[in-house]
Amino acid sequence: MRTRGIDHLVICVDRLAAARAHLEALGFAVQADARHPFGTGNACVMFADGTYLEPLAVLSRDEVREAVVKGNDFCRRQDAFRFRQGRGGAMLAVKSANADEARQSFAAAGLDGGPILDFRRPQTLADGTERQIGVRLAFARDDRSADFTVFACEHLAADILFSEERTRHPNGATGLSRVILGETNPTDFQYLLQTGLSDRDPRASSLGLSFDLDEGPDLDILGAAGEAAFLGTAGHSERGPRLLAAVVTVPDLEAIKARAEAAGLSHAMRAGRLVVDASADFSFILAFEEAHK
Repeated sequence: MRTRGIDHLVICVDRLAAARAHLEALGFAVQADARHPFGTGNACVMFADGTYLEPLAVLSRDEVREAVVKGNDFCRRQDAFRFRQGRGGAMLAVKSANADEARQSFAAAGLDGGPILDFRRPQTLADGTERQIGVRLAFARDDRSADFTVFACEHLAADILFSEERTRHPNGATGLSRVILGETNPTDFQYLLQTGLSDRDPRASSLGLSFDLDEGPDLDILGAAGEAAFLGTAGHSERGPRLLAAVVTVPDLEAIKARAEAAGLSHAMRAGRLVVDASADFSFILAFEEAHK
């Protein structure tokens, strides 16, 4: 059985405009703000490898609350995350061609997160025509994981999302090579990640667990020593996985360093990568590495 690839990362932010400024300062092309039908909105960074970053803001608290009451698990999980943590990496979306089948696999593992969430909206294309885009989401539920959610994402119009004009970046970024989580004892959440990623054979080391996926970025869940070594962070006193960072592939680290310095963003070289620290505007670490030549 093939592993599920990583589709996108949901990163809770206070304001889309501030997150946009942070990302554009680092040389990313950020898509126009988009509003969900349940009170949240995003401004995504799309990559040619079929992954993306989804900065997520609350645009209407009343609409979000109404959606939670009606059983919208996406809103419920992001709302709970904001209450506990405020900002930062909140959810990992894995790729799925069939959300119903993904839900069945989660249920078979005792991790069923409830009904499929299906939502769609019109999208105006560059030529002026309009297409319907949307997603179907199946959630995996581990009640021990208060601040990290895994869900399977079935796109209804992926060809639009990842068109060439949407995935071209001034900094030359081509995609994600790795996603990094943190947890005091990574093996306690091995089963959740194995189920979500459909990968039964992670590699264990003194620093944590690594999932080498068939396509797209790999995933590490690190203990405190691993966090310190790779990200310069100090770990967390609260239990449960935290979505901490993504590694972005670019052609020139020096150019990224110059952008970070010009924007006044804290950064350092760690383990051969340029690590740009989280900020109040975008509370998520972005590490950069050069593409293999």
